[in-house]
Amino acid sequence: HVGRGQGGPGRFGLSSACIRGIEARVAAMGGGNSVEFFANARSITVPGQKCLMSSSLDDLSPAVPPQNLIAALVEYLTRPVDLTAEILVKDVRITEHDGLNDFTVKVIFDGEVLDASGFGRGDGTDRVRKWKRVKVDQGKWSLNWVDHVPEEGAGKWIDEAKEEGGQSVTVTILSDPSRIEVVILEPTGDYLSDEKLKQGMHALFANLISQAQLSLQDVVKAQVGPAIKHSGEQSVIVEDMDKHVKYNDFFDFYVNILREGFAGAPSLVLEEPKDGEFSAFNMDNRITHVVTFNMETGEISQRKEDPLHNILTSTHWQIYKRPLVLEAWSIDESGARVAGPLLVRNVHRAANASIARSKGWFTKLGFRRSMCAVRSAVLDE
Repeated sequence: HVGRGQGGPGRFGLSSACIRGIEARVAAMGGGNSVEFFANARSITVPGQKCLMSSSLDDLSPAVPPQNLIAALVEYLTRPVDLTAEILVKDVRITEHDGLNDFTVKVIFDGEVLDASGFGRGDGTDRVRKWKRVKVDQGKWSLNWVDHVPEEGAGKWIDEAKEEGGQSVTVTILSDPSRIEVVILEPTGDYLSDEKLKQGMHALFANLISQAQLSLQDVVKAQVGPAIKHSGEQSVIVEDMDKHVKYNDFFDFYVNILREGFAGAPSLVLEEPKDGEFSAFNMDNRITHVVTFNMETGEISQRKEDPLHNILTSTHWQIYKRPLVLEAWSIDESGARVAGPLLVRNVHRAANASIARSKGWFTKLGFRRSMCAVRSAVLDE
């Protein structure tokens, strides 16, 4: 089914290079506890061919089990968009063929935003930035994706994009020693493993390894299940939180994490007009995100509005006190209820982060709102 987004590339050439450059700035940040990649290495899974090969994963601390690394890669591929490109995203569509073991993801950039940025075609045409068919083989700790539009050219205009075969990338977690092998196969039959690709994979896996290590500390799990508030529907549910956190702490930190997500994004102006509400205005596409929250009722809502204040999409969270349970669902552009993998991912991260913060020194000193959020509010005033 579908996920949502906001913001797209421009004229082929300068525009595609600019888009890739923007995205690369975030990817290049990477992480410190990472592995090195080697270009033009001998492939283990495809004898006689070249691949990208990592150094040993055994030296990572904490160690990352193969299933966690594959899970982090799957999570990324459900929304393969870097933070600085979010302002360009109009939609992220996921079609599940066999759950998250076999799915298609399509990232569409907003043609009007591209035009306003000087990178569009001039007629509001959207661009398919990424379109991938992803298949996971859990038994072999392997994942393959095929690009229907080229990464190198920043995708294709939506009226030119076709679901056809393209570059194939296969990631396998090897053992004895534990390493990451990346086999890249062109439609022409050529195998690629050069220095430029090596750098890209290093940046990608630096972030994935960091995320996989963080996931080892998770104490609760978000998953799709029967709705609590609306019988007969589906919601994203997080249960069994009582033993980890108190209601007030969890509520406060969850709201703060939502606030920080906007405070750290480019081109957004954060305002807090009154208690129980804050908004983030996107100066590029003039979209406003309004978040309201009420600790007494346990309700949190986020709505996305166009310049005329028409509601485009919304997300709702209900936190129940006894037992301490979180329920979430979204409403898409058509008015349909959505409780899919993207919402599961976001709720899972935010719930575990809220619990982790509740156990930190900051909370023990009597603070609930993070320093980042406090600073943002002060600057906005």
